[in-house]
Amino acid sequence: MKKQIIACYAAPLLAQGTMADTLTLRDGSKIQGTLVGSDTQQVRFLVGNAMRIYPIAQVSMVSFGDGPPANVLPAPQAPRESAMTVNAFGFVLTLQRCEKKASASVTCFFGIANQKADRDLTLWPLEMIDSSGQKQAGRRSVIGSAEGPVTILPEVPVKATITFGGVAPDVNRITRLRVNLQPRDGYPYGDPVEFRNIPLTEVPR
Repeated sequence: MKKQIIACYAAPLLAQGTMADTLTLRDGSKIQGTLVGSDTQQVRFLVGNAMRIYPIAQVSMVSFGDGPPANVLPAPQAPRESAMTVNAFGFVLTLQRCEKKASASVTCFFGIANQKADRDLTLWPLEMIDSSGQKQAGRRSVIGSAEGPVTILPEVPVKATITFGGVAPDVNRITRLRVNLQPRDGYPYGDPVEFRNIPLTEVPR
């Protein structure tokens, strides 16, 4: 029997099993993967080995099986925007906000918590694609006050920033942001962490 979850702003969506799931967005696009979890603000969806985050206002429904679509509630006129959180490789990475300066550079602010033993971490910004479709490379990554790798103690949150190249004046949103979590030496802990549809807040130079 097919199960469906209808996007709703009064109660969180519930994670369901490990079967192949279909995430339907309000623009009609459909994504195959696995529903990892959700709350009243966002849906966490695993596509291959990449974790993707979708604001709840953009989600039409999550389906399990291949039955007909269900009716959904209309999106609110002004959905509330909030932090986006991903749990990856024992790190809890929270994207708090992204700011665009008058110089057009973009800086994204994160909170990081380590859920395992003491470990080194570097945030390696892979790419940012803005709402105009332009790809920007990462310029600088800082955890605490260090640009290089730092040792993060268990359950001791730290702050981090990533800065990207300039964007056009009319760009007000990041379509996709991908970051690698790497130890001091060697390969990344795993596949990149991905965030999507991030609003940009314009701040003075």
